[in-house]
Amino acid sequence: MIVIDGRTGKPLLAGLKATITRIKAEAVFVPSAKHFEGDTVPGDLRQVVDVITVSPENTYTRTDSDGNR
Repeated sequence: MIVIDGRTGKPLLAGLKATITRIKAEAVFVPSAKHFEGDTVPGDLRQVVDVITVSPENTYTRTDSDGNR
């Protein structure tokens, strides 16, 4: 479990993406899309990992920079 809480002063998404890169994660599990700004899974996050929400259950698969899988 990784908690990104903003104590570093860096943008939260940047911290998450840095951690994903460092540990070579393939997917990120989150309670819901509400954990992201605008209640939406960020497209730039989906460029590096699959994002899986628990409630509602959904998998946001990786896309390339053009939005294609």
